[in-house]
Amino acid sequence: MPGPGRRKRATAEVHTHLSIVMEDCEASVSARVNHYAYEPQYAFQTLDDQPVYEFRNALVVRGRITAPEEREDDCCEITLYGEASPARDLDARLADITALDKHGAPRFRTYRGREVPVYKPPDGLGVLDKAKGEPLWRTSLFIKPWLVEQWMALLGSSRDLFISLHECKVGRKRWVRGIELGTANPEEE
Repeated sequence: MPGPGRRKRATAEVHTHLSIVMEDCEASVSARVNHYAYEPQYAFQTLDDQPVYEFRNALVVRGRITAPEEREDDCCEITLYGEASPARDLDARLADITALDKHGAPRFRTYRGREVPVYKPPDGLGVLDKAKGEPLWRTSLFIKPWLVEQWMALLGSSRDLFISLHECKVGRKRWVRGIELGTANPEEE
C-alpha cells in the first residue's frame, strides 16, 4: 500500500500474440444434476438463476508454440469448457461493466471533444500459467457451448489447424484476452 503522498504506479500491460500449431485434442460431453441442488452451502453466489440440469462440453487442445521466438517450441494446453450457467455471466453487456462515480451514476470522459463512457473491463477470459520447470503453458477458459462445438467441427477437417492466442501480461499474471482456431497460420497473416 503506498504511503501518504505517494502515488500507486500504474501497471503496464504487455501484449503478446502467440501462434500455436495444434497437435492433439480430447473432447467430452456431459449431463448432470447441478451439485448445488444437493449442497447449496458451497455456493459462492445466489443460486436462484442456476439451472437444475447442467449440460457441458469440454475440449482440451494441445499444440506447439511457433511464435514469438522466445517461446518457440514450448507446449501449450488449452482447456475449453462450454457452459451456459448464468453464474459465468457470459451474456454480460458493456452496460454491465460501466464504471460508476461515487453517486452511482455512469462515468464519462472527454475524447476528441465528445463524451465517451468509462468501463471496468474484465482482465481476460482466463489466466495463462507456466508449468514450473517445464516448457509448458496451460489455460482453462469457460466459454459458450456453441463455441466449443464450432471448434470440434473444425477438428473434423483434415487440414492443419492453428491457434492464435492474445495474451496480456498485467503485473505477474498473463491473461488470455482472445483466442481463435483456424486453418490459416497466424504468422502468415
